[in-house]
Amino acid sequence: EPGATATALPAVAIGFTSRGCALCRASASIMVELLSGKPQATLAAAAASFLAAYEAQDPAAPATPPGTEPLYELRAFPTRARCVLLPWQALDGALRRMP
Repeated sequence: EPGATATALPAVAIGFTSRGCALCRASASIMVELLSGKPQATLAAAAASFLAAYEAQDPAAPATPPGTEPLYELRAFPTRARCVLLPWQALDGALRRMP
């Protein structure tokens, strides 16, 4: 259950609670570690760039945002893509609902 909460500052606190598989939890953990406390625009750009780059399946493309390199190794297992993408898709959806 990834979530995002706006604060009075331009930063957004993100976190997650999970009972999902290890890959989903790892993806969410990396995402939170890299992005918590960043401005909403930065979060939205990071989620969009990760989703686009991961789904592009271009092995020559650099991992984006930096720090997500381990997740890109999992593209070799297409049946696990949903596990890796779910936290990023949830973040993207939560941010789209924020004012």
